[in-house]
Amino acid sequence: MDTEGASGEGKGGGFGVSARTVGAFVVKDGAVSWKPAVDVTRIVVVCGLVALAYLFFRWRIEKARARAAEREARRRAQLAG
Repeated sequence: MDTEGASGEGKGGGFGVSARTVGAFVVKDGAVSWKPAVDVTRIVVVCGLVALAYLFFRWRIEKARARAAEREARRRAQLAG
């Protein structure tokens, strides 16, 4: 029989499950309200990643459009003369 769990010691994190706090109920003067938790670090990181993705893909799209315009100009020049 495994006695590690009975003594309150052991290893493991519960099958890899993690949870984040999403808020808390606040009881004040007999009234209950919900206060959501805001993870500012997560917001900043996600916004930064979105900005980097935008800049990267904007550059690639502009480069592709420039190549397409150049090809179109060459094609028109060949047709004209």
